[in-house]
Amino acid sequence: MTNFHHSRYSHLVFDWDGTLIDTDAPIAQAESAILEKHGIRRTPEQMRPYVGIPTFDTFARFGIQASPELWAEWQEQYQRFAHHAVLFPGVAETLKKLRGDGVALGMISSRRREEFHQLFDSFGLNGLFDADVFSNDTEKHKPDAEPMLRYLEKTGAAAGDCVYIGDMPTDIQCAAAAGVDSALMEWDGERRDRSDWPAKPTYVLDSARDWLGFV
Repeated sequence: MTNFHHSRYSHLVFDWDGTLIDTDAPIAQAESAILEKHGIRRTPEQMRPYVGIPTFDTFARFGIQASPELWAEWQEQYQRFAHHAVLFPGVAETLKKLRGDGVALGMISSRRREEFHQLFDSFGLNGLFDADVFSNDTEKHKPDAEPMLRYLEKTGAAAGDCVYIGDMPTDIQCAAAAGVDSALMEWDGERRDRSDWPAKPTYVLDSARDWLGFV
């Protein structure tokens, strides 16, 4: 952990994809497959920068508008690759310890609520979170402050009570816009060049154990 000054938070709020669970590969593969069907060629590697953006927003950037058919197509394609998704090391154990210690745990995800439950209930983490905010709970999405502000509204927490833990620049921007401290997960231990990021994380972390230092 870097930039750690022993702050104490009563709410640890997490992003999902890329923060608690490694879903980068299946998301990029599914999005690439759908674009291919619409005559747009992008490799899964080229789609990696779009991971963390709401699914329909990603497709809209390529001129494909949201529809029930697109939703069904996304579900079908993601299921093809979902077996590649795994929890990052130590996530389940650390979340359970934090919950057992009385820390409020939250989640803010760019996924739709029904999509999340359909794809990820089997990981058994849902009961650990006191409050959650999904993309269909807000009009604006990360990097806008609205998802974090909605979390504060739902829980009654103050901005200073919370740290938002994510893996993308949009997570850091969302937290900063709401006046909330942020922590960037760098699971591989490497440090990305953040010189051009609009907002900088308060902390940089590389393991689930680091979360214990926040409480």
